[in-house]
Amino acid sequence: MSSLTNSSRDVTSGVATSVISLIYSLSFAALIFSGPLAGGLSKGISALLIGTGVTALAVAMLSTFRFAISGPDGNACAVMASIAAGIALDLSASVPPEVAVINVLYLLAFSTFITGIFLAALGAARAGRWIRFVPYPVVGGLIAAAGALTVLGAVRVMGGVPVTLSTLGLLAEPLARNQMLTGFAWTALLLIVLPRFKSALAMPLVQVAGLLAFHGTLLAMGISQEEARAQGWLFAASADTAPWTPWNSAGFAQTEWWLLLRRAGEIGTLVLVTTLTVLINATGLEVETRTDTNLDHELTVQGAANILSPLLGGFLGYLSLNRSLMNFRLGATSRASGVIFALAAFGLAYAGAGFVGYLPRALLSGMLLYFGIALLQKWLIDTRAQLPIAEYLTLVMILAVTVFFGFGYGLILGVLSGCVMFAVTYSKVRVIKFSFTGREFRSCHERSAEDKALLSRSGDEIRIFVLQGFIFFGMADRLYRSIMDTSFPADGIKARFVVVDLNLVYGMDASAIASFRKISYGTQKAGAQLVITGMRSNQTAEWRESGDDDLLAIHYFPNLDAGTEWCESDVIQKHHKPASATAEVMHDWLSAEVGDAAPILIGYMTRRMLVPGEVLCRQNEPAQDMFFIESGRVAIELAVPGGPARRLRTLGAKTILGEMGLYRSARRSADVVVQEAGVAYGLSLAALHEIESAHPHVAARFHALVVRTVADRLDFSNAMVAALQR
Repeated sequence: MSSLTNSSRDVTSGVATSVISLIYSLSFAALIFSGPLAGGLSKGISALLIGTGVTALAVAMLSTFRFAISGPDGNACAVMASIAAGIALDLSASVPPEVAVINVLYLLAFSTFITGIFLAALGAARAGRWIRFVPYPVVGGLIAAAGALTVLGAVRVMGGVPVTLSTLGLLAEPLARNQMLTGFAWTALLLIVLPRFKSALAMPLVQVAGLLAFHGTLLAMGISQEEARAQGWLFAASADTAPWTPWNSAGFAQTEWWLLLRRAGEIGTLVLVTTLTVLINATGLEVETRTDTNLDHELTVQGAANILSPLLGGFLGYLSLNRSLMNFRLGATSRASGVIFALAAFGLAYAGAGFVGYLPRALLSGMLLYFGIALLQKWLIDTRAQLPIAEYLTLVMILAVTVFFGFGYGLILGVLSGCVMFAVTYSKVRVIKFSFTGREFRSCHERSAEDKALLSRSGDEIRIFVLQGFIFFGMADRLYRSIMDTSFPADGIKARFVVVDLNLVYGMDASAIASFRKISYGTQKAGAQLVITGMRSNQTAEWRESGDDDLLAIHYFPNLDAGTEWCESDVIQKHHKPASATAEVMHDWLSAEVGDAAPILIGYMTRRMLVPGEVLCRQNEPAQDMFFIESGRVAIELAVPGGPARRLRTLGAKTILGEMGLYRSARRSADVVVQEAGVAYGLSLAALHEIESAHPHVAARFHALVVRTVADRLDFSNAMVAALQR
């Protein structure tokens, strides 16, 4: 029973969607084939319906959305109408209108083919997400222009002449004026009625009611259909109602293919607007129906369909947000509704377009005006509250240029505006992600208390800058001045080392490289050294082999930790000469920490020599002792499954390690590997318990030492967190 119910819903939604699509196709065909191209209206309707059938069938069978509906759309049809009008104007003095119609049919079909190739290529290259980087004002300006041109096209369909300053007198004549007033009245009715009804069937029912009311009025007034056509109330009936087929040698011969180059701007706009609209519609369907989709797959499907469509005589069609949602809300449960819709479109196209002669001009033009107003409302009016004033003015400027000079100029302005907006916006991004002194940021090399205190006093001699993003001309000079002003203040401590980390930088242009030359020269002039870390190895090699003295003067390190450690060691060496490793080092160190308890504490320790490569502790083994490093250096390394060990910290002379595991009776969290030969003293958990029993005052001083060590580390970590939040 449920299967029968679902099938009936699919049929119902498919039929209802077919009615809606017919209205769209008729309206958009009237927009494209108007004025001198009016004789091709029936061919245009069949081309739009064939395109609808091909794309709808492909989308119904292959789209991620099982309820998806495809067909002509106002955005693209407005651009196609601009292309058609331009072609008609180019040929107006040289060929009769019927030949101009043939040219429009072939060239719009070829434009569809080009658009299909582009969509398929984007999908195959998995580049769908990149098109979203087109700035919103550029998208909004072009689509709003499509809405404005749809409005002008609707008035042209109503009055029968283009809307220009020279034709205003013709539009004011009684017949044109009456038709325009009727069209405006119908548009006003649509604007009042449709928003009040949420049902997806509201539009087709209103259109059918309007059609019946119009013909009923003609009948009541005793006006024949021939008289209505003669007065322009109905579209002219075409004697040739057979669908247009592109495989015609005579048609090929009559087509002026060079017009494609002349209309390249409009065709480029058609490609861009179509691509963006497909992605916008697909994303909208995701949100509205909570369905995940693959945008690249959708682009590939739409592209393949529009490659096939012109080969059968069809025009551009693609995923429709409104009609797909209508199909979904009518209860479509499978791909059957889309297939029914596609078959209905084919049937209408190949059954002939003789019904064109029964269509009221005011109803279709009023529908076009409704579409145009809806686009302007969404992309021109509503965006005012969403966009900053500069971006909104850019949108309006693109709209105005497109309306007055054409989509080609609008597209060029959009590209230029997009570049300028990107440069201006990105130049405001902080290229310096973090800025530290050597007091606020340390390497992972754990040092003695004396060395830490020394770095706390003299850490301002090290200035560290962590950069991010792409560095280009818009921010290169500002970067130079920021680094120089911060590193060498007029009334503060001047840096001896300027460390610039490029690990988060993914590219830079020639002006950025010139800025680094200036930074290198400036640091040398100030008696300091420039250190660059995190640069890609190939770029480091290029700079070292460049022969440029300023680039050769830079010190390069693979990562920030290594560069900072090198600077710290130099600062320590300058301000403090470390004591040599003697038998008294351990005694002197602990005496400074625990006083006269040092000899007793050392008596409970085990002295051992450190051999490079020796593993002092192993990851996951029980923590039974802790170590006091008298001399040498060890590294704490975390074993990574399937990869090399990751170095977490290094510890040098007069440092403590392993205290956390010992106090918590936990397992070792990492390996401890000896890097440099030296001496270490181990204190076992059993020995610590003996000290606590036999020498409580020694144990108290020992615990105080450990607490001070952990507190110092925590205090420095807090200072670093505070620096990160500046």
